[in-house]
Amino acid sequence: MKKLSFLIGIIVLIGSLQAQQIAPTYWYFGTNASIKFWPDGSTSTSGNCLMDTWEGCTIVNDVGGDVVFYANGVQMWDKQGLLDVTLLGDNSATQASLIVPIPSEENPAVYKFLVFSVRAVIDQNPPPNFSVCFVKVTPTGGQPAYIVEPDEPGYVTESGRMAEKLTSTADGSGGFWVVTHNFSGVPANTFYLYHITEAFSDIESTAEAITLLPTVEKTQSTGASHDGSTILENGQGQMKFNLDGDTLGLTIAGSSMFEIFTFNKSTGDLSDPPIFTHQVDNSKGHLYGCEFSPDSKHFFTSEGRANTDPGPGEDRHIYQWYIAGPNLLGPVIIATDNPYPVDNYAFNALQIGPDGKIYGTHRSNTPKLSVINEPNVFGGGCQYQQDAVPIVGTARFGLPSYAVLGSSSSPPPPWACQCTDATIAGPITGIDPVQGTAEIQLTLNSGHIVASGVSIELVNFDVVPQNEDCQNYRRLKTTQMGMITEPVPMLLLQRGLLTPLQPGSIASTSHEVMWDLRSAPQQITDSEVVLKLAFPTMYNLDCCPVEEMIYYATFRVNYIDADCHSCQQWLFCQSH
Repeated sequence: MKKLSFLIGIIVLIGSLQAQQIAPTYWYFGTNASIKFWPDGSTSTSGNCLMDTWEGCTIVNDVGGDVVFYANGVQMWDKQGLLDVTLLGDNSATQASLIVPIPSEENPAVYKFLVFSVRAVIDQNPPPNFSVCFVKVTPTGGQPAYIVEPDEPGYVTESGRMAEKLTSTADGSGGFWVVTHNFSGVPANTFYLYHITEAFSDIESTAEAITLLPTVEKTQSTGASHDGSTILENGQGQMKFNLDGDTLGLTIAGSSMFEIFTFNKSTGDLSDPPIFTHQVDNSKGHLYGCEFSPDSKHFFTSEGRANTDPGPGEDRHIYQWYIAGPNLLGPVIIATDNPYPVDNYAFNALQIGPDGKIYGTHRSNTPKLSVINEPNVFGGGCQYQQDAVPIVGTARFGLPSYAVLGSSSSPPPPWACQCTDATIAGPITGIDPVQGTAEIQLTLNSGHIVASGVSIELVNFDVVPQNEDCQNYRRLKTTQMGMITEPVPMLLLQRGLLTPLQPGSIASTSHEVMWDLRSAPQQITDSEVVLKLAFPTMYNLDCCPVEEMIYYATFRVNYIDADCHSCQQWLFCQSH
């Protein structure tokens, strides 16, 4: 059975994003919009997003770079299509939906999630508006790779209204804090925090989650009011944790204000009062997006909708603030726009990517994302580029929300065991685009594992045109079509066997090859194998020459000992 390791949007294991190897990661958002992040720091216009959403959305990837499921506050999809559930949120809420994994002690056969949702503040229906949906995900070992089973959603509380704010961070002990904020009433300055731990691991339904959530609820009143009785848009705007999970920032859109708090991951306590509170000139538009730099020394805010609707307002900006000292420094204006009358929105969601860059949506219905390339640098050196990163589909206002699996103090989940980092992959070579063949050399090292079996799975295979016109004309995703093929190499005098797609059949191609070493188990050191790969044939087009293609592949190598304990190594590789 296929082992599952999840990326909730993005997994961040240690502070410096640029210095670590990242897994392939999809973002799905906007109008059928997607972008794929690669381990080398590049992005590509890959994906098959079926979602159409104005703002908030959330996604789960596995560490092989495959999409598991995603949601927009109203609907939920897996890789096969729309799932039979209607969520109780709203796709025009800033952070409409958030997927949070339920921790467990062991590597389970079924993975469990809670999907939280909020409605938009413009929805005048009476409370409640904060809901949850229980989801089970079962790996199949075949196709489709996962069975996603959502339960019917229900409301977490039966009274009160929440703002359009949902965020989460790891607690440093294997659990998560989910945070939202109230919107109705005076002074409307109360945070609601829910500690998701292994206490949830035995639940099997939304109803059980709703029963348990009040027992782990923590409230704290601090900071400015989000009351929407006079300024409706005070319920809008993003709320984010930094990557370490020890600082929380948010924008109060209608008041053009932001606040920053320290956060105790052990107790769930926020600083009271906030360490920084600042209001910008409200005539320039409502503050909408916010994000921390990877080093947590800088905070970015964006101005979205004009303060009059319709109306020209004034120039709107993206601001950068220095927050590492005792006093707030800034702002530095890194972007300026006045989109009226073409569009009444300027700078919207901000979101840190797995490459350590901060991405943003500009105006609406745009086929590219903007990017802050060096967010750790204060001032113009942060290198903001507007509408610079191509995507599939079109962006609207939102980018995916996700749980930040925060600091290096967080223990890795049990299914993330890596027995060695010495298993390496060379580049993809010998590419024949007409015949659809290539090869790759892997050097295997099992570390302390005395291996009685080795399996190598081809998890993902993408062929990505580098020419932008070609990307827009033809996108090829070969996750299910890329294969390992005959001849299968020897390993320690044992011939490898391809895993057939159907039991009882004989395979000449497969996603997986296995070597049975039970007759002579041993530690594997620097054993080289060359895998032959097959992919759909490709032909030259004037606009899309094959020599401008880059080939990406993701492999999972499993070393299995005599007690059937397994450790795995992920390999991300590409052609030159």
